[in-house]
Amino acid sequence: KDLSESDFRPSFYSHAMLKGYSPQIGNAMTEHTPFSPMNNSEKTPINSLQRIYLDKIYELCKDNNIELILVTVPAENMSDGMNNTMVEYAEEKDIAYYNFDNVEYYNRLNVVHPHDKVDGHSNLYGAIKLSKLLGKLLVEDHKVPSYRDDQWEATKAYYENIIDRAE
Repeated sequence: KDLSESDFRPSFYSHAMLKGYSPQIGNAMTEHTPFSPMNNSEKTPINSLQRIYLDKIYELCKDNNIELILVTVPAENMSDGMNNTMVEYAEEKDIAYYNFDNVEYYNRLNVVHPHDKVDGHSNLYGAIKLSKLLGKLLVEDHKVPSYRDDQWEATKAYYENIIDRAE
């Protein structure tokens, strides 16, 4: 396909009421084996540029009294090395880290295959499950109060209609 100018100007009209969220309905995985740590000392270094920006984000949050929370979504390539590196970083900085691919958290998602897709780019159903668990953890572990925002409440019916039509 030849690219044209319209390929670089996304239409926000159809997604404006979702604030940029574009739900995926399909792409369900047939199965996913969650990550089970082997409790070894393997580490996978963070790319130097990624480390620079992660440190900048950490410092910005610290300077503005914002609690930084690290999250890894389920992925086929999770390894002890990557998990251990993130756990170590979180411990060094005294911040929370949730690895939703870790069997401990993954099982709490109650994923139903092939309906729910939570690895990589979640589909609508997987995103709902991930969001609900993350929200629960924010309230329970970090005492983040539930909050209703008028801009979201104003488009709630539209969002719920999309969910209903997806069923």
